[in-house]
Amino acid sequence: MKKLSNSYIAYLQTKYNRDKRLFSGSYDSKVVTGGNQLRKLFVYVLIKNNFEQYSGGLDNAIDEYMSAFDHACWYDYSALKGLTGGRVDDIVTDDLFFEYFSNVEAFKQFAHEQMKNYQAFLAELDEITLE
Repeated sequence: MKKLSNSYIAYLQTKYNRDKRLFSGSYDSKVVTGGNQLRKLFVYVLIKNNFEQYSGGLDNAIDEYMSAFDHACWYDYSALKGLTGGRVDDIVTDDLFFEYFSNVEAFKQFAHEQMKNYQAFLAELDEITLE
């Protein structure tokens, strides 16, 4: 892992002509205690990262949520594709997912609410001016 990390960092520093450290400080972990934290983590991993790849970016994906969700369901590098029946996944199991969501439609609605809240949060941050 160290060799892989060092190679990746060297590649990025060469590509972007940087001399700064890419990863600094110690690794910071958080314990997810379940419940609502885990539900939101599912949204972050399965939706937000896919939406950033959507045409027009994250804001456009939130505005066009239904289309962006369908796109994410068929994105080859998404675990969401396995959950929605787009492929059989030998590595990822859906047991934990279905402990927190009764079906994919329930997840879709929850994720839509969370992404709208996130978009509103970002808009609020844009209005803040630092003095």
